Amino acid sequence: MIDKASSTWRKQPRWYQWAMTGLSKRKPLAQVDYIALTAGILSWVIKPDMFATPALLLMAYLISKLIDRTDRQKLW
Repeated sequence: MIDKASSTWRKQPRWYQWAMTGLSKRKPLAQVDYIALTAGILSWVIKPDMFATPALLLMAYLISKLIDRTDRQKLW
């Protein structure tokens, strides 16, 4: 659980605080990551779409980087 009142949280960049708004646990974010990855792979295999496939895969990548950054900063 992220303690958003701590000094470590206040030291984080604004873009990061904005991206983590409304999130305090790792599990929901990981679930969205898996859903985006699965949807991206399925949209690529079933019917490749010029916009949806790259958007879903990029979303999964960015969420995984956000989770990784939070893990490295030990904010959970």
